[in-house]
Amino acid sequence: MQRITSAFVAMFCIAGCTDSAINAVKNASPRSGDFTYEQALDNSKGCQKTSWAREADSNGRPVVLYSCTLAATDDKVTALKQESETSLLALKNRLTGYRLDMVEQLKKNQIASNKYIDDYKAYQADILTNLRRQITDLQTNPISGSASLIAGLERQIAEKTAKADEDLAEYMRKRSYLSVDRYSQLIAQIEGWKARYEAAVDETIASEHAKMENFYKDDSKRNLELRIQFLVQNKGAVQPLNADWFQNGVALKIGVDPIVLAAVFLNPKRLEEVADMQIKNQLTYRVPDEYSLNFPIVCGPDVPDGCGPRKL
Repeated sequence: MQRITSAFVAMFCIAGCTDSAINAVKNASPRSGDFTYEQALDNSKGCQKTSWAREADSNGRPVVLYSCTLAATDDKVTALKQESETSLLALKNRLTGYRLDMVEQLKKNQIASNKYIDDYKAYQADILTNLRRQITDLQTNPISGSASLIAGLERQIAEKTAKADEDLAEYMRKRSYLSVDRYSQLIAQIEGWKARYEAAVDETIASEHAKMENFYKDDSKRNLELRIQFLVQNKGAVQPLNADWFQNGVALKIGVDPIVLAAVFLNPKRLEEVADMQIKNQLTYRVPDEYSLNFPIVCGPDVPDGCGPRKL
């Protein structure tokens, strides 16, 4: 009978101690706070359900664990999926537009190149005209050494005429412009890749869409939880120890920013905002951008045929 009574008392003590530790945390308030921890954490719309439990940490100290199961509702997940659909459509438009924009840019460069060539030829023509004028003046009004001067001017004219194409090519190279014919060739080549390029875009988007559908079919991703651990010290003092996010019972690599946690304790509405942000972070399928996608076709002036398979 004595053993039964002792066991009953021990069980009662454990239950009583557990309740007192949990109540101590619930009724405590952070410094400069207008809300108790219970008011700040148990009344948030961001939690589908909450729980409090007493346990011991790795050092055997009594701690209270608060748990908030995030409200990842169907409406929220549907809205996030729609955002991913929108991002996927935007990616398709950017990939499709990349080839079209390149063709348009090449056409603009071709016009600019043609203008540079005309301007350069006009500049060279002015130089040759000036040299010939000097020859005419010396022939009309001879001076001492006119013959030698005329011979020198004629050599300059011959040299500039012989090097006209070479000088023009160097002039264009310094301005990073290609020849007009090369621009025409590139434009035709890239346009010739239109069907293959657009087929690659459709295939890429279809592949990403399948990945996205599989991502949202996995309902286990919705099992998100916030756990906050409180240390119950002597004389009922309460100290938040840490806060972590869990998915399917497994701790995520990202913790909760202490500054954010402090804001949650001071304003119950903040927990709803933090919960919604975490749901968005974990349940948003991230569509890759065009730079990290390794799209199978690359186009540009440096590609000999205008477009070609990307070398991985």
